[in-house]
Amino acid sequence: MDLAAVHEELVSELHHGLPYVGTAPIAALGDEFDAFAKQFEALGLCHLLEFGDEDELRINLVRSGHARRYFLRRSRDEGNVDDRHLALSRTNSFLAAAAAGDAALARQIAEASPEAWNGDWEYEDDHCFFLLLHRLAQQGHAFPQADVQPILDRFERALEGATSARHAVCQALVAGDAAAFATALAERMQEEITRNDQLRDSAAVREGDVSFWPNSFISLEGLALLNLARLRGLTVPPDLPLPLCPDLARLPWTTVTADDLFEAIAREA
Repeated sequence: MDLAAVHEELVSELHHGLPYVGTAPIAALGDEFDAFAKQFEALGLCHLLEFGDEDELRINLVRSGHARRYFLRRSRDEGNVDDRHLALSRTNSFLAAAAAGDAALARQIAEASPEAWNGDWEYEDDHCFFLLLHRLAQQGHAFPQADVQPILDRFERALEGATSARHAVCQALVAGDAAAFATALAERMQEEITRNDQLRDSAAVREGDVSFWPNSFISLEGLALLNLARLRGLTVPPDLPLPLCPDLARLPWTTVTADDLFEAIAREA
């Protein structure tokens, strides 16, 4: 699919959806906020892939994070606690914030996220993966503290003997093992490449999931893991083959952020 057409459609979808931000209880807007997150992430990737625009990539990834933070905070304020959209793995907004290098936003998403696992909402291994990365964002250079190893152990039990590149990534982050992290990250990115190849001809993609296309070229998860590893003090060899994590997309940690459109729209509403 032509990325310029994808870009145009994403802008149209956002213009259509954003005016409804402050018009209903947050419990009625979960699907919309999931969509906002995906649309901003894909829009940022389009800016990078079409124009090499790192600033627009960062801004739009941050806006995905803002969408999640706004949803979580309003859910807390409005008592929206029985909602599948609260699942940690429901969106990639936390990963988007980390990939954008916005440490404060990634930490705020982690702190606003409920930590109890609900088996009706998500798989336990996915929950543990995000929960452990949340801990890294929260603890920073003090990671890992005493509460981290039990999460990793629970992650392993949830796999029921299966192997997992995500678990290997987390294991390396906890251990502070740069070589093991590089190996596990490369394996995880190969998994994404294989999955993307399988999805290109799927019905969902054919029927209009335009966000798939920019995400099939760049992995937000990979970019986020690279930044979180740096926060841990780990780096990967410069010659490590990570085709879904091109150098241009590897944004450093920064205090630069973007205006929160969701708070602004809610005030106007």
